[in-house]
Amino acid sequence: MWTEGDVIRRREVLNDGRSWIEFPVVVVRDEPGLLASYIAEGTSFHFPAGDWPTRTGRHPWHGRGVWQGHGVLMLQRPDEAHAIWVFWDGPDRAFRGWYVNLQEPFRRTPLGYDTQDLELDV
Repeated sequence: MWTEGDVIRRREVLNDGRSWIEFPVVVVRDEPGLLASYIAEGTSFHFPAGDWPTRTGRHPWHGRGVWQGHGVLMLQRPDEAHAIWVFWDGPDRAFRGWYVNLQEPFRRTPLGYDTQDLELDV
């Protein structure tokens, strides 16, 4: 388990084991039934080299180097195939909404956790 404030690495990994995108997140809470992590505004993305299944052969976010706007809180439970993302809006950070990210259950690694985004979101 990680400690509040730890910076760990979130990786989205494809079926063939390649990392699709990687970025640091801050641990907000880590307990047996919940992993809460936060993507801070301005967080840098890393897109490993590769021939990606897109029209350009690049990651769809290629050129988008950092997280735009307010950060996002990601809430994940072990063995669940989704995460709940919490978004805020405006200078007062008013609650904007919930976002359900369908993904494989997260898997802990020595540096953070891996998942695979399943591309369908609610």
